[in-house]
Amino acid sequence: MRKFLLAYFAATMALSANSQQPLVLRQPAINNDGSVVAFSYQGDIWTVSASGGKATRLTIHEAYEANPVFSPDGKQIAFSGARFGNNDVFTIPAGGGIPKRLTYHSGQDVVASWTQNDKILFSTSREFKLIERPTEVYTISPKGGTESRVLDAVGFDPVLSPDGRFLAFTRGDINPVARQAYKGSSNRDIWIYDTKNKTYAQLPGFATNDILPQWGSNGLLYFLSSNDGSYNLYRLKIGADGKATNTPEKLTDHKDESIRSYSISADGGSIVFEKDMNFYTLRTNNGTAKKLDVQISADERLDATEQRTLSTGANDHAVSPNGKMIAFTLRGEVFIKEADKERSRSINVSNHPFRDVEPAWLNDSTLLFCSDRANGNFDMYLYRSSDTTERSMYR
Repeated sequence: MRKFLLAYFAATMALSANSQQPLVLRQPAINNDGSVVAFSYQGDIWTVSASGGKATRLTIHEAYEANPVFSPDGKQIAFSGARFGNNDVFTIPAGGGIPKRLTYHSGQDVVASWTQNDKILFSTSREFKLIERPTEVYTISPKGGTESRVLDAVGFDPVLSPDGRFLAFTRGDINPVARQAYKGSSNRDIWIYDTKNKTYAQLPGFATNDILPQWGSNGLLYFLSSNDGSYNLYRLKIGADGKATNTPEKLTDHKDESIRSYSISADGGSIVFEKDMNFYTLRTNNGTAKKLDVQISADERLDATEQRTLSTGANDHAVSPNGKMIAFTLRGEVFIKEADKERSRSINVSNHPFRDVEPAWLNDSTLLFCSDRANGNFDMYLYRSSDTTERSMYR
């Protein structure tokens, strides 16, 4: 019996040593022929074979870098990086190298797509910032130079069709796309701008948010919609006149978790998408998704924990009904403090590694907030003091 237990524990320890903790992999992008996937992890850009395996880190800067997009020939990757205080557009060879900075504006430049005629499209807030809340669509050459605004309309997620005629983008206000069941005036929809006729047209979609258009082959336009609760992948056939020739076709049917982001290869044959805490690959001609096994064997770039004393950056303020307490969020945690400028001490009441936001008082001793700690989607949580005495929430 003793030998059996020793063998069992030895086998368990070996499995634990070889296993990998769940990874928070974000924003996958697939290259031109569907063979390589780029993604963001630990604030750096990585690549991995589309069949899975050991990932390779391309960037190693302390700034956060995300939104990788392959060039049409698969030789370069554009991404957004905050190396100089805010997001700018960078490019890097797909095999690794020194990133090249392309934009120098104080606004946030978020890479969206790479056109077939060698231009990078990105979203930013510049000329219309004080007038419109949605972002503007800009373009810049990967060789550098001066960026330029593409549309007078504002929107998100710009992507140009392979023939260069139709620009698909998302219109709508800045309502959080995490509000999956939202239906209202701020709803996001997919629109097309005809660069030849200089006209705009809304594509048929759903009453909930329709986001992230991506062009495939043969005039197929893909997008995400939360029509059935969770975000799933749909596609439309777009005719030569820029109009849809059918109703949206549903390609995935995930009910437990939303697809957060996805990418289509330049040849239109492969898709990679992010769902739960994993990546999945999908061939556009058969619709069977396969989990992508990504192995990270690199050392941690930064310390696992860091102690900080923060005095700025709070948001989502909420005052208790009696005016004696203030709840606020800071770096994904919910805090409360007394509404007294002489008392600076704050208490963390959420204390969880996932994101906790939007506190709201139910009464003087009960606080509501939203968190994605359970399953990656935001749910409502309640914090209640068990002490009914004065200042009980603060103790």
